[in-house]
Amino acid sequence: MFDTVLSRFGVTTTYVDGRNIENFERALKPNTKLIYLESPNSWDFALQDLGAVAQLAQSKTS
Repeated sequence: MFDTVLSRFGVTTTYVDGRNIENFERALKPNTKLIYLESPNSWDFALQDLGAVAQLAQSKTS
């Protein structure tokens, strides 16, 4: 969906290994509006730290 549908509307996507919060931090751009994740993810059922991702997102909106 991200690559095939949303890209037609100018939405760019960055994929990260969600098991490490630093990967999210490095992937953020000045125009980032959304962090979308699955926990557990659909590839290998790895868990992401939802609390840490939420704190990161909140820190970028302040």
